[in-house]
Amino acid sequence: MVEHLDTKESAQVQWARYDSETRTLTIDFKGKIPSSYEYSGFPAEEWEAFKAAENKGKFFADRVRFAKNEDGSVKYTYRKIR
Repeated sequence: MVEHLDTKESAQVQWARYDSETRTLTIDFKGKIPSSYEYSGFPAEEWEAFKAAENKGKFFADRVRFAKNEDGSVKYTYRKIR
């Protein structure tokens, strides 16, 4: 199932989409040069926490972009799609 979230209140995130079957988070960022990224292996629990977060940009930075595993490796692999 794919769920889409518009984040008009966010200064950084335009929208986000989560595919629970593939566990893929797609984020579209605002800015002078808008961009979109896909993050693999993203758990449904984190998607629920993202939706509930008051500050989507801070949540993304703290718990997705800079998230690390216990061994220090990158927690979520990503690719730029736009």
